[in-house]
Amino acid sequence: MLRSSVSDFSDFANKVEGHIAAKIKTIEEEASIYMFQTKKETGMEAEQWLQYKRSEWKQELQAKERQEIRMIRDEADQMWSAFKNKAQARVRDKVKNRLKEQFPILVECFIAWISQHRQRGIFFLPQAYSALVDTKKFRVETSEENAVIFRHDNLYIEYSVERIIEELQGEMTAMLHFEED
Repeated sequence: MLRSSVSDFSDFANKVEGHIAAKIKTIEEEASIYMFQTKKETGMEAEQWLQYKRSEWKQELQAKERQEIRMIRDEADQMWSAFKNKAQARVRDKVKNRLKEQFPILVECFIAWISQHRQRGIFFLPQAYSALVDTKKFRVETSEENAVIFRHDNLYIEYSVERIIEELQGEMTAMLHFEED
């Protein structure tokens, strides 16, 4: 089963760190330019007025920094979500491909298990698998779908790659447990 590698996470972390560093440098440069323009406009004539402007500038800068940090965090969250979804899709695809390769063996095991635990019922399956069913105990109906369905009274069991993937979805997500912090 595919697991996300440390290098994937390192690459992701390096990208985010570089992006954050560039954003912070831009903010610092903008703040420096803004401070210079503010000092020039005031001409530093009155100390009280200058202190007032400094306080105002710091508040604006802090507000802008908070806004930029929020934007950076939102962007990082989006990148993380896309990375996580891509990794989960890769795992799902790999598992699905392995299941498709192993499906004939899995069908044989499924039919054997049903034969051991049930005495009668109906199998709906592709013609290629019909020879695996004991026709003395079970009725066989062929189907074009690449799935095996067993029915008996209220019991309905579908055995297909898609159904197995559905059943494993929660487990695959848990195995790929990503830390959101």
